[in-house]
Amino acid sequence: MGPNFALLSVSALLLLTPLLSLADARDIGVCYGLNGNNLPSPTDVIGFYRRSQIGYTPYDQCIPYFPYSSDPSHISTEYTMFTSSTLVVIDGNLQYFNLFDAMVDAFNTAVEKINFGNIKLVVTETGWPTIGNDPYTSVSNAQTYNKNLLSHVTWNGTPRRPNYIMPTFFFEMFNENLKEGALEQNFGFFYPTCNLFICFGDFKIGFRSLFSFTPIFMLFQVEDKSE
Repeated sequence: MGPNFALLSVSALLLLTPLLSLADARDIGVCYGLNGNNLPSPTDVIGFYRRSQIGYTPYDQCIPYFPYSSDPSHISTEYTMFTSSTLVVIDGNLQYFNLFDAMVDAFNTAVEKINFGNIKLVVTETGWPTIGNDPYTSVSNAQTYNKNLLSHVTWNGTPRRPNYIMPTFFFEMFNENLKEGALEQNFGFFYPTCNLFICFGDFKIGFRSLFSFTPIFMLFQVEDKSE
């Protein structure tokens, strides 16, 4: 059997939380805003999570493209694209072969330091732009990153949490031509006509509604054609 399901979102920073009294025990998406000068402290937020039995927290914009493209002399293409066959980073007894895992575990370390290590992380945005910063942005690079990421998160946890298969939401459904700059406009998988723009190589992509979450979530059904 090949990979079965991965999650796709056209939004960002969404928190999956079992708000039992409000949603009849269904998981729903909740936006957690960060732009304000009157927000509760991180300690207060953690306390609210615990009182509300919130078991997941979002990691917005876990996009290895950004650190890679800003420092390509120190961050290799292989480390970024999940193609490194050699160990790149050692953190104590943890070994990292790709940048995505390192970024996720940096977040995991941060929540552990505020005594919330039992929280489950959900990556709510990851992807690769196709235009705007040659030679790092291209359809080929986007295909490689997204396909390898999909294979990785479907079967593997991170070195810090190896047994947790983390929900991962791809960014994004369509290119957004009203965003500022070519780079931010070109993360999409589809043309506005709904024709597929970025494919996943040998993977066949189909869609189903994901009814247990808010309507903006979609389920990526993926069939491995290598069988």
